This record gives sequence, structure tokens and C-alpha cells, in this order.
Amino acid sequence: MILIIDDAPDLRAMFQALLANAGFPVRTAATAADGLTIALTQKPKLILLDICMPGMDGFGFIRAVHKIECLRDVKIIILSGMDSTVTKEKAAALGVEHVFIKGKFEIIELLSLVDQLVAQPAGAESSGKDASTAIS
Repeated sequence: MILIIDDAPDLRAMFQALLANAGFPVRTAATAADGLTIALTQKPKLILLDICMPGMDGFGFIRAVHKIECLRDVKIIILSGMDSTVTKEKAAALGVEHVFIKGKFEIIELLSLVDQLVAQPAGAESSGKDASTAIS
């Protein structure tokens, strides 16, 4: 299962439809807190995560996930509108698989990475791990 956490309903729906149409089971959450609850009960293989959200932001969510033993190996992709070096450096330091900047990447590249990450056993390292590069 892939969990999408984004406070923008239109983006949540778009990514949900995209991934569901590609054959992935998907759950969504509008807040990091709701996402954490779903992650604890559903144990996703991958989380697509926004950074700027009300309440707990995406980085706070990642730190919380890393403190929970059963979620430590869940792979995370950031989907953010924040195209900054600081965001990419924080993401890399937290072990994020990749940062995609909303509106600046090709859908096929996201789907390819999702397919690759979901196919990997838990705890396996991604050969394409790159939290510092946005796809233009």
C-alpha cells in the first residue's frame, strides 16, 4: 500500500488516481497526524509526503516515523512545492528516497521510482537514492 499525505485535496486526488490507475493500492491523509495513524495501522511500503502542511510538517512526520520501530524501513518520497537547497539537504539527512518538486517532474519518472521502491524488500537500499535532485 502507498500512503499519500498532502493537505491539498486536488493534489491528493490526482496522485491517488494516478497511482491507483497504475495498479497500486493507495490510502490518503490530509494531515501528517492522520497519516501517522494510517501508517501505524496499515504499514505502507511507500509514503508520498508533502512538506508544508498545517500542524506537524513533513519533516516532523519523518522524524516521528523514524522513532517507530515498525515504520523505520518505510520508504518516503517528498512531493513539495518548496524548491530549495535547505529542503533537499534536510530530506537527504532524514533518509528520504527522492524529492520531487511539484510541477517540475515527469509523471513517468515518479511512477518508475514508485514501482522500483515498492518492488524492493523492506530495508533494501534504493540504487537511485537521490534526495538532492529535482526532476525538471
